[in-house]
Amino acid sequence: MGKKNKLNLSELKFNKTVREAIQSKFPDVTSSDFTRKAGEWFRLGAQRYKRRSNKLTPALETEINQYTADYIKKVFISFRCIKI
Repeated sequence: MGKKNKLNLSELKFNKTVREAIQSKFPDVTSSDFTRKAGEWFRLGAQRYKRRSNKLTPALETEINQYTADYIKKVFISFRCIKI
């Protein structure tokens, strides 16, 4: 368990799956590179969310969320993580 009894990201199967997918697509990316960049991305998530929510209209936010969901779905399908 991590801080405040939350799960560590490194313990999740999702982390391992994404790391393997990225390393298969980009062989030059090391585990430490992935860990550093992923940590930075998650650390700055609240800031990105705040900036985006201050800037977007509800319609545009819905469109972006749908695009993001579709993109993530395509990534998982391409790496055969899920079936449709």
